[in-house]
Amino acid sequence: TVVVVTPSQVTVSQNSTQDFTAAAADALGHPVAGTPSWQSNNTALVTIDTSGHATIGPTSSITHVTITATISGVQGTSTMTVDPSLVPVDHVTISGGNVTLTSIGDTNPFSAKAFDAANNQLPRTITWSISDATLVSIDLTGLATAKANGTATATASAGGKSDSRLVTVQQVVVTVSVSPSSASIAKGSTQQFSATAKDARGVAISPTPATTWDTSNHAIATIDSNGLATGASSGGPITVTATISTVPPGTAQLTVTPAVTTTTIEWSLAAQTTTVVTTISAGQQVQWHNADTTHSVVPDSAPPPQMEGPAATGATYGAQTIATAGTYHYHCGIHPTMHGTIVVQ
Repeated sequence: TVVVVTPSQVTVSQNSTQDFTAAAADALGHPVAGTPSWQSNNTALVTIDTSGHATIGPTSSITHVTITATISGVQGTSTMTVDPSLVPVDHVTISGGNVTLTSIGDTNPFSAKAFDAANNQLPRTITWSISDATLVSIDLTGLATAKANGTATATASAGGKSDSRLVTVQQVVVTVSVSPSSASIAKGSTQQFSATAKDARGVAISPTPATTWDTSNHAIATIDSNGLATGASSGGPITVTATISTVPPGTAQLTVTPAVTTTTIEWSLAAQTTTVVTTISAGQQVQWHNADTTHSVVPDSAPPPQMEGPAATGATYGAQTIATAGTYHYHCGIHPTMHGTIVVQ
């Protein structure tokens, strides 16, 4: 773990103030939580409080003072030079006004200068800080970078004086996408769609802004305000649209197939003498009902139908959808002379 003190070195005038900050990081550069404790090695000239605010007293000669920050037993230092010949800073001014960043990752380069009481610019080191680093980061040069939606205060300091500007991060929707991009449902069933809004840098906006949903053909499918589509009749593909703000809507394709019906096949010992023939449409379901004793279902060759059972007398079992047209033969695994045929049209 290392502790970095900002500024790492600074020259100040006598009878002034200077603010310091400290941050700890592990060997990989990841932040380590902790509140710094502060110490000056020359308290006769410089004192520093628990917030890192240093107060500089009078001196007749250039004096170097070491400021130490300790976090979890690890120390970091800064070198402060107190120069009695320096003119005190009267005010600090940041160029420009408050800023708004519309995409995560957008930046704004702040600049600031220090001045004396006569408004003459002074050659001073400007220290930058931010009130909420989870929303905006700011580097040693004053470059602010958007990290999350919200408002933070950027502050420039020198010689105990400071100036501030608000940095507002407010992502603006540039693109909208819909997931899933395509779907197929049976008449009467539903499909949940979701919309994702992204800013100009492709970063998703959370929570998703208010979304208006619609379909291109309400006779085939409708969709509610939460993106839940319901198949009304077979057809399509139709277009599902999600509209957010004034940007082009996100779209997806939806196909509605006929409602799935289930045909129950009466499976009994009578099939030993008369093959049970069942005709269905592709995409429909079949199931078996054991009318007289325990039976099972075994395909004569490769499925369909899938092998099912054995199941007891009176049981209804084996519901399965057969999607491909064809003629499929099966028998009972317990009574092999029982035969059935499914014709899929």
